[in-house]
Amino acid sequence: LDNNDLKPPPAEVVMKGTSEVLAYLRRIMGARDSRALELSFLDLRSFPVEYLGINGVKDLSLSDNQLETLSPDIALLVDLKQLWLQNNKLATLPPSLRSLTKLTLLCLDNNKFELIPPMVRYLTNIKQLSMNDNLMDELPASLGDLDQLESLSVGGNRLTVFPEVFHKWTCLTELVVSKNRISELQLQFEVLTSLKVLNLDGNLLVSPPREVLNQGTPVTLEYIKRLKTARETKVLDLCNFELRGIPVEVIVNNSKVRELKLSENNIKVVPPEIKMCKDMQHIQIDHNLLNELPNEIGQCVSLTSLDANNNHMRALPAAIGRLTNVTKLHLHDNPIQSLPPDLKRLTNIVDLRIKITELAGVRASGADLDDSGPKLPPMEIVLRGEDAIVSYAGKLRDGKMTGKLDLGELGLRNVPGAVMEIPTLTSLRLDNNKIRGIPDTIQQLENLKTLSLNGCSRLTALPIKMGRLTNLTRLQVDGVSLVTPPKVVMQWEVEDVMDYLARFDEAETLGILDLVAVGLATVPVETFALTELLELNISENKIIELPPEFAALSSLEQLIMDKNNLQTLPLSLVHFTRLNHLGIEGNGLTQLPPVICMMSSLVELHCGGNRFT
Repeated sequence: LDNNDLKPPPAEVVMKGTSEVLAYLRRIMGARDSRALELSFLDLRSFPVEYLGINGVKDLSLSDNQLETLSPDIALLVDLKQLWLQNNKLATLPPSLRSLTKLTLLCLDNNKFELIPPMVRYLTNIKQLSMNDNLMDELPASLGDLDQLESLSVGGNRLTVFPEVFHKWTCLTELVVSKNRISELQLQFEVLTSLKVLNLDGNLLVSPPREVLNQGTPVTLEYIKRLKTARETKVLDLCNFELRGIPVEVIVNNSKVRELKLSENNIKVVPPEIKMCKDMQHIQIDHNLLNELPNEIGQCVSLTSLDANNNHMRALPAAIGRLTNVTKLHLHDNPIQSLPPDLKRLTNIVDLRIKITELAGVRASGADLDDSGPKLPPMEIVLRGEDAIVSYAGKLRDGKMTGKLDLGELGLRNVPGAVMEIPTLTSLRLDNNKIRGIPDTIQQLENLKTLSLNGCSRLTALPIKMGRLTNLTRLQVDGVSLVTPPKVVMQWEVEDVMDYLARFDEAETLGILDLVAVGLATVPVETFALTELLELNISENKIIELPPEFAALSSLEQLIMDKNNLQTLPLSLVHFTRLNHLGIEGNGLTQLPPVICMMSSLVELHCGGNRFT
């Protein structure tokens, strides 16, 4: 060993005998060429760097020794890139370590560190930092300075949270935090887009739940991302995460969300904490395993939409009647056996879906009903409960047998489609409902003789297809302010009213409408729907002007308005490029309207009997 400038081995090595000394020296000699020095498993209590006599060491392993301190002279190894110090008794590192700026790997597993040594923050080229199985209960914010970090292992410590700055680790691909005391991952995790491995085993995590973690890192990060997004958008979308329940902390931390989407999971219970979501407007929890909804859902007073179809619910909570703002309630494909009495309080509903054929009372009655199509009762009936449903079915049955159907005072917003399935009807009573319109399909009731619409105050028009009800002899509309037909027409006999409507019905096919001497003060609004009309005769009425809506009739070829009270003509007639015949005789015109001179297609003009000056 002459002329090799070797220093004596440490005492711990000498005490092991000649063979260990020789092995130690071989390692030293070999490191001069390889630049990698392996001094593991030597029971070293100290490491006198000055003894090495080696320059340019890049890889140093001192693992599995008895080191309690590390010599400040470690800083002399300025080319060091990897430093292995696992399985020792270290509790701190010398400040001089900060000089090892080329260091990319530092392993401090299984030591006695209660915190990450402060000088580590200066090792800004570190890519791998491992401190598993120590005594740390927190990670310092300064760790965020290690923005080149690709792998961080801190399993087997006492950590409860991550530092807020960890979102700076945008290069991180592996994070091991197993066997700690972490209960929740911060929302900032979603920025770790490069993360491929996330080990959280052995923690007390409640968020994300275990079923999410088991699906791997990408799914876990997506879950966290959606939680964070909800803070900004107020829409929390947790569909398709195989959730077995709604984590309580998700509700508590997102009590201000307006929309909660939980479709396609395995959720069996909605926690009572849902009552905290006072601003919730939409809940989507379809295709789950729900057996019931909690009574507390009645405290979500802002709710307007609830979709809970395809679950296992057999009943609804009584408190659902408090959701008076709900307009959409989807409960189909649930084996619901009964409906709560307060369901009828949901008067704002416009979209109700429920499997009525599963209701015990309906099944027992043997009523001829279905969950879709004409045999589905109107939602206004369903909301009133099983007795109302069965009663409605009975009315339809009686109507088929007697030809007389009474659906008055049922709160109906529309005429049920089932009515049109009874062509033998001769009498139909719909008094005091909330009907806004009569469907064109009423023409199918060709045997109808009596139609009563008294008290239907929201009704404004009769359909022109009613003109085909040639057997109708009695029409009652007390308390109804109809626009169509006009008031003057509704004073006629029923047969004449039907004839008036029939004119419009025929005009849709023929393109010709005759409203001569009807007594009209204005052009009927139903006229403006005939946009393909070719000929219109509204002579001998009391019309003063043509309204802006008249422009919809620009397909007219012939327009006769003789003997009215017209004072002028609108400029919109210039767009009637097909009009070749115009009759305005016997009106109150004092001069020829300028628009007539602009009507290039006009061939025939009749304007006598006016007051031209």
